[in-house]
Amino acid sequence: MNYLIINADDFGLCESVNDSILALFLDHKITSFTFMVNMSGSEDALKKINELKLKVIPVGLHFNIIRGKSFFGKSTITDEQGFFLGRKELFKRILLGKVKNRDITIEFGEQLNFFKRNELVPTHVDSDNHSLSNPFIFKAIKHVLIEEKIPCRKFLPLKFVNFYKKPKR
Repeated sequence: MNYLIINADDFGLCESVNDSILALFLDHKITSFTFMVNMSGSEDALKKINELKLKVIPVGLHFNIIRGKSFFGKSTITDEQGFFLGRKELFKRILLGKVKNRDITIEFGEQLNFFKRNELVPTHVDSDNHSLSNPFIFKAIKHVLIEEKIPCRKFLPLKFVNFYKKPKR
C-alpha cells in the first residue's frame, strides 16, 4: 500500500508561517511538518504545539545551517557572531576545505536537543534549502541519524549538482 506524505517545511520561521502550517495540519491538508528550531518564530511554534494538546504530532526537524543563529555558537559554519553564512558561502567553504564536519555534527545534535528539551520526538529529518543534498553535510550527520533511528527525507543522487545555485521551488 502506498502512503502519500504531504510535509510543510519552515515551521518556526515566524508566527504567520506557524499559523498557516497548523491550520493546514488541523484541516488535514498536510500530514506532517518540519520545525526550524533556531528561528525567531520557534518559541511561538512551541507555544502553539503545546496549546493543541495533541497526543501525537508528526513533526520533524528541518535541519538548518543556512540561516539564523547557531545554537552551538561561532564555528566554521558561522560568522563571528554565530550566524549561519548562507547556502552559497557555506558550500563554497566546504569545497575549499574550510568547514569541519564536527561543527555540522554538533549543530545537528544541538537542534535535536531542542526537541528533547521540549519533549518532542522528531518523526523525520529534512533540511533547509536542501542542504543535506551536499554529501559532506549528509556524511557529518548520517551516524547520528542511524544511532537515533530517525528517518531522513530521501533525495536522489544527481549526476551534477550546482551547489552555488539555490534550488528551484
